[in-house]
Amino acid sequence: MRLLVGAMVGVALFLMGAPELVRAEEREPLLVCAPCSRAFFHEAERVVRELGLEGRVAVTLSSCLGPCQQGHIIAFRGEVYRAMDADTLRTLLQVSFSLP
Repeated sequence: MRLLVGAMVGVALFLMGAPELVRAEEREPLLVCAPCSRAFFHEAERVVRELGLEGRVAVTLSSCLGPCQQGHIIAFRGEVYRAMDADTLRTLLQVSFSLP
C-alpha cells in the first residue's frame, strides 16, 4: 500500500508541473562515465532540462563504461555511446522520446 501511495504522489507531482520532485528511481537513467566524462555531467543535465525531460530522465554518474580515450562516454537504455557532445545527446533524446 505504501508503494502505491508513493507512486501516486510522484505521478501527481509530475502532472502538477514539478518533475524534479519525482524520485530518480522512477526516471530512466542516463549514465555518465565518472572516470573520464565527469566534465560532461552538467552539460548532460542542461540538455535534459532544455528538452523538458527532467521528470523522465535521471542523469547519474557511473563507474567506468569503457573506451575512455574516445571522448565523453554515456549509457542510455542499455547502449553505450562514445564521443558524446551536447548536440549528439540532444538528438539521441529527441529520437528516444519522439520529440520534435
